[in-house]
Amino acid sequence: MKKEIDRLSALGGFLASAGAALALAGCAAAPTMVELQEVHGISAQTLQARLGEPTDKVRLHDGRTRWLYSGQPLGLFVYAADFDANGALIDYRQMLTMAELQQAKPGEWSKQDVEARFGKPRLPIQYYALQGREVWSYRFQYVTQAAVFHFQFDSGGVLRGTQMSSNDYDDMM
Repeated sequence: MKKEIDRLSALGGFLASAGAALALAGCAAAPTMVELQEVHGISAQTLQARLGEPTDKVRLHDGRTRWLYSGQPLGLFVYAADFDANGALIDYRQMLTMAELQQAKPGEWSKQDVEARFGKPRLPIQYYALQGREVWSYRFQYVTQAAVFHFQFDSGGVLRGTQMSSNDYDDMM
């Protein structure tokens, strides 16, 4: 009986340690806003040394550069680090919020605009040949649950509509 209790106690300690390690790994992958608001003005090289290689790098229309750190497809975040023309960090924010997602402009935005804002899609791209539509999807945190935001493009790559759904990620795989 004592051996079983000792084994269970050891297993509980192992699971607690593993859980803590996973939590720390998650923190390393997604630095908090507070951590990075304190470092405005740092160089791109300094940010890369701290966070690692970004998942996407984009040149914006106004000459700024944006680095995206995506947790997709399983994570619920895409952080954007914007640099001015001199390479200094001027903004860092979570892009997969309702406020950001709702700024999409059907009829005006293209695939390049969505990619510059939210990164490359990392969920499977859905094709609807008869409708001439392609759908890019991104998972995000909506209030207290995971949800999916969909961008629908026509055959010319122009955004034609958006839609939010519950977390149907498992159905997409």
